[in-house]
This record gives sequence, structure tokens and C-alpha cells, in this order.
Amino acid sequence: MKKQFIKTKIVTVAFALTVSTVSNVALLAQFGGGNGTQANPYQIANKRHLELLADSVNNDYYWSIDKYFKVMNDINDTVRTVIGNSIPFQGNFDGNGFKIVLGIDIDDPIYKVGLFGYIDNSIVSNVTTEGYVKGRDDVGGIVGVARMSVIKNCINNCDVMSRSTFGTAGGIIGYQGSDIENCINNGKIFGYNSAVGGISGAIVGGNIVNCTNTGEISSISRVGGIAGFFGGIGIIENCMNSGRISGSRFVGGICGHLISSFCKIINCINIGTVKGNTFVGGISTSTDEFDFIKYSNRIISNCINSGLIIGNDRVGGIIERVYKGDKISNCINTGTVKGNTKTGCIAGENDGGTIENCHYDKQMCNGEK
Repeated sequence: MKKQFIKTKIVTVAFALTVSTVSNVALLAQFGGGNGTQANPYQIANKRHLELLADSVNNDYYWSIDKYFKVMNDINDTVRTVIGNSIPFQGNFDGNGFKIVLGIDIDDPIYKVGLFGYIDNSIVSNVTTEGYVKGRDDVGGIVGVARMSVIKNCINNCDVMSRSTFGTAGGIIGYQGSDIENCINNGKIFGYNSAVGGISGAIVGGNIVNCTNTGEISSISRVGGIAGFFGGIGIIENCMNSGRISGSRFVGGICGHLISSFCKIINCINIGTVKGNTFVGGISTSTDEFDFIKYSNRIISNCINSGLIIGNDRVGGIIERVYKGDKISNCINTGTVKGNTKTGCIAGENDGGTIENCHYDKQMCNGEK
């Protein structure tokens, strides 16, 4: 009897080990190799690997935490799935400089759309995307919504579109509560009404540093070469726009609408054409939509505009309006500024703010400050 018990126990342990081994092999088989650690990340080599990554993340809240993934080659077979949505991706993803072709079109207000729909406490780096990404609310060429994460060294060549009047669209991120570093957008970014930017549609806390936009950016309101809307605490620094920026209101070469009292735009350059109807700036606009802001301390410094700035009302070579407490310093405008009312080479209107050590070409905008 005792021998039978021992035999049964051995068989049970052997079976458990076999199941564990098979399970581990099955997990590794989902990817091209690796074990998900920093030293040996899961290898992503094809479309199927990305689909299985999406399935794993979207069905288990804890699965991706502290896991590492690395792309091993170009993925040219069009990817149509989104990684992370109501459940965020919470790992580390290294695109390794390889190209991923996207063909994502999800017309559902629940979905956040991009290669990654939603990330949280993550690092996404070295990703290059091509193709198109279309969604309803928050849409990005790399990430739809990012929270407390870092996105760095990424390039978007996708055309990105948000269909919602309340949505956001960005070449890198749609809706940002994170940091973006050393990223480039070359794609066309389009929105029907709200915040649209070459790098980020809307920043609500976070920084954008060393980023470039060359793509055409268009929407009705809050349209910017780098960011469409900038609120919360943060900085846009060392960024450049050369793309054409167009909209109806709140249109800026770097930022469409700089609204928070704690935002800074430093060492940025716009060389693209910026065209709108009202509230148009070579670097940014700042007017509160309902004129609630009467005191602020926003800062724009060491910025240059050389692009053509065209509008109707409140048009500035650097900013369209400066409020009491705002400070515009060490900025240069060499671009032509065209407007009908409240138009200036540096600011279209000064409502008690500080403009110091700023320079402009009088021949380009009739000498009006």
C-alpha cells in the first residue's frame, strides 16, 4: 500500500512538471523566443506575435507588468489589432528600429486606438510605424492614450484620424499624461474638431522634448505642429515643426492652445505655414475660449518663427495674445504675419503680459509688435 502511494505521488509530481513545462513551451511558442526578462525579452517577429501580445494584454490586467518585448525584424504584414484598451499595456516594448505596418480602423467610442491603445507605467521605444490609424476618440500613430509612461525614439509615418468632435489625434500619442522624447512624425494628422497635433493631440501633464513634425496637421480647433492642446504641468522643449498647420481657431506652429498657467515652450522653431481664422500664432495661442483666464504665468522663451502666419482676428508671429503674468522673452519672428484685426509680429494682442528682448522683421509684418 505504501509503495502504491509513493508511486502515485511520483506520477503526480511528474505530471505537474510536464504540465508546467508544456505551459512554458506554449508561452514561448507565442513569440519567437525569450522569456520576457530585461536580459532576454520576448521576441516579436511577425504579425501573429503582435496579435498574441494583444490577446494576452487585453484579457489579463497583470500579465504584461514588468515584461520586456523586442521586435526582431520589419513586420510588413498589415497589423489590424490594438494592444491594450480597457486593460493597459504595462510592460516595456522595444521596436528595435524596425518598421511595423498598421492598417487599423476602429469606429467605436470605447476604443483607444494606435499600435497601443492604452499604456500605463510603460516604456515604448524605437518603434517605427507606417500605414494608417483611424479611430473615434483618442488616436495615435504609436499610442492612443499614455499614462505615466515614456515614449522615446519613435517615428510615425502613418496617417492618423480621429472621427469624434471630442477626440484627440497625434502622430505619436493621442492623449498624453506622459513624457515623449526624440520622436518624429511624418504622417498626416486629421481631426473633425478637437485637439490634434503632430506629436501629441493633447498634453494633460507631461513633457515633449527633442521632437519634430513634418506632417500636415488639420482640424477645426486646437491644432498644433507639436501639440494640439497643452494643459497641466509640463514643457515643450527643443522641438521643431515644418509641416503645414491649418484649422479654424486655436491654431499654432508648435502648440494649438496653451491654456495651463504652468506650461512652458522653450527653444522651439516653426518654419511651417500656419493658417486659421481666429486665435492664430506662429508658436502658440493662449486665449481662454470663454475669457475666464485673467492672470497666468505661461512662458514662451528662445523660440523662432519663420513660417507664414495667416488669420483673420488675433494673429501673432509668436503668440496671438499675452495675458497678465505671461512672459514672452528672447523670441524672434522673421515670418510674414497676415491678419485683419489684432495682428502683430510678436503678439496679436497684449493684455498686460511681459514681452522682452523679442525681435522681428518689420518688412514682414508692418512693424507692429
